[in-house]
Amino acid sequence: MTARVREALAVGGLPSLLLEDDRARVELLPTRGALVSRWAVEGKDVLFLDEATVVDPTKNVRGGIPLLFPNPGPLAQGTWPHGALGQHGFARRCAFEVVSAVADEQQARVELQLRPDEGSAAVYPYAFDARYAVSLQDGRLLLEWQLTNAGVASLPWHFGVHPYFRVDDKARAKVPSPARSAFDNVTKQPVAYAPARFDGPEVDLHLLDHGLATASLVGASAGDVTLRWTPELTTLVLWTLPDKPFVCVEPWTGPVGALTSAPLLLAPAQTARLAIELELQRGAETATPSHPG
Repeated sequence: MTARVREALAVGGLPSLLLEDDRARVELLPTRGALVSRWAVEGKDVLFLDEATVVDPTKNVRGGIPLLFPNPGPLAQGTWPHGALGQHGFARRCAFEVVSAVADEQQARVELQLRPDEGSAAVYPYAFDARYAVSLQDGRLLLEWQLTNAGVASLPWHFGVHPYFRVDDKARAKVPSPARSAFDNVTKQPVAYAPARFDGPEVDLHLLDHGLATASLVGASAGDVTLRWTPELTTLVLWTLPDKPFVCVEPWTGPVGALTSAPLLLAPAQTARLAIELELQRGAETATPSHPG
């Protein structure tokens, strides 16, 4: 098996990097929040993408795999003293710098970097160095996030990913979970968790005690999808909208509002490392992904 990385143009003429192997193809948009916009395995598109939101820079992209940093979800008005961070933070709207793009017989891998700019510093006045790596190996997609505190004060942060999986028949979709409690972000109330149905009204459930470093979406259009992640990602979010052909299964480091209610803190020069692996049509009984390098 031979993997490869090559430059291309995506929808709207956006620069992209294509990661390919004998089973799969991944499209990555460095200037659009380092978005994984497409992931196709054996010719099947695993992800949903609304292309109109990709080509309009005034819109947040709906689809692919957006990055949520430094705050997954919204923050309550007035709780963040430095300005309006907005829903899901700023990383998904930033241009990332490509650090390396390499491939060999085993995998294709692209590493990108995000550092503060004038816009982000205005609402998040902390010095940081974030590295994001996207790897493709035998059809599996590995996402690695590395955050270093480059300043002299503690750095508050949280992180998540927001994969939009293509689901055309949402009545068949399910995400098995042992969770018993959740926060319903539609009603803004804690609820007892019952298995989510995705073929009715909006679902926006934050599973507070999923307790596993893995989850599976059964019934996605391309086939069942398994996610695995490092244990720092403690909250699992399930989201969909009525009449939209997607279901989002999102590992986060904390529940909505955690950046202000229970921030993770990095000491100066400290580095945090997270990883999320996605695989099509594989069982969930495998190891949690190791920390990146």
